[in-house]
Amino acid sequence: MKLSEITPADAVSFVRIEGDDARNVTPLIEAAKSYVLNYTGLTEEEADTKPDLAIAALVIVGDLYEHRDMTAETAAENRTVKTILGMYCRNLIGGE
Repeated sequence: MKLSEITPADAVSFVRIEGDDARNVTPLIEAAKSYVLNYTGLTEEEADTKPDLAIAALVIVGDLYEHRDMTAETAAENRTVKTILGMYCRNLIGGE
């Protein structure tokens, strides 16, 4: 799957969103895609050549969905997302 091809149905299935919450997933997808592109510094075309970035974006969607209120129990980054994005990071500020 390409980053640009992630659909609401993909995200709902991956995150296991049920009921009325499923209709609110599109903004989460867009935010996740934006995060991936800004973190890595890749263009959309470049990101589409790396299928694992779609997985990272779906994990981010899940995190955004699970932590959609103002308070969070933890500030820890998801290690899977950080590892995948770090492999492709061109942005000297985003990567380590």
